[in-house]
Amino acid sequence: MAVIPGEAFCDNCGATLLGGSRAAPAAVAPNLPFSGVPAQPSYPPPQPAQASPPPAPPAPQVPSAPPIPQAPPLPPAPPAPVTLAAASLIVRASGTILALPAVAQVVVGRADPVSNFAPDLDLTPHGAIESGVGRRHARLFVQGGQILIEDLDSTNGTFRNGVRLAPRQPSPVANGDELRLGNLILAVQM
Repeated sequence: MAVIPGEAFCDNCGATLLGGSRAAPAAVAPNLPFSGVPAQPSYPPPQPAQASPPPAPPAPQVPSAPPIPQAPPLPPAPPAPVTLAAASLIVRASGTILALPAVAQVVVGRADPVSNFAPDLDLTPHGAIESGVGRRHARLFVQGGQILIEDLDSTNGTFRNGVRLAPRQPSPVANGDELRLGNLILAVQM
């Protein structure tokens, strides 16, 4: 077989063509697809991965505090009023209960036949004229789920629990409050 000048290795066996001594061609393994190619070195079979280190011992148990007893659930709060129907007024002098209508606001006062005016809640039958109640004396209304009273610039004043209300300044009312329009006393019942 002829060697091509300038080649460093034999095309058949892979022996070096450089240097002084010529090595004998390596034995060619029969029936190899690439004759003259040395077999690859053998490597050890893959080893299983090392097991993870054993888990750390559990932390020492610290005595725990006794469980805190759970308070019973609070009863649901009564729904906030959206109308005045949740409240009524009691005339102290007679004990008459005045149911408030299912609306968001009422004007409280006395009727005036001369001007043909009648408030939403007319106190005329309960001594309003003699007690100094004005035609448009006060306003009861619901705001933010709370019932409030507002003096409408009355001459004889509106009082809540003995304290005179400033005109046009709403004040919240609660169950049992005493309202005085002029000298007519009313109790709030919810």
